[in-house]
Amino acid sequence: MDETREPLDVTTEMATDRMIGHRVAGMRKLRRISRRQLARDIGITAQQLAKYEAGTNRIPASRLVTIALALDCSLSQVFGVPIDSSASVSEHSISSDPETLKLLHVWERLDHRTRIRVLSLIESIDDLQRQ
Repeated sequence: MDETREPLDVTTEMATDRMIGHRVAGMRKLRRISRRQLARDIGITAQQLAKYEAGTNRIPASRLVTIALALDCSLSQVFGVPIDSSASVSEHSISSDPETLKLLHVWERLDHRTRIRVLSLIESIDDLQRQ
């Protein structure tokens, strides 16, 4: 380790803890999992999970792995790093955009046939906008 480096600013570390906690909360809500249920699934109290999600308490690395498994997502998604570097939409933008969240909640209720039709309509609209 280079001894001449300045230590990270504590506020930067706290902001990172909050960002990760908020992403966990966003992914949990997106999947419609209650705080109590996720806490039970990963073996902690709902109060502790609330502290993680608020960024009050730092989430240990081993617990992040457990959370990712419980939420059926990758650690890259927890940290907000797109799995595919060419992806134009990150998980962060999805979880922070109210219209997209609403769309995803409605999407989950649609049957497969309707999803195909809606997707075709959206692609047609996108094609028209690109012209």
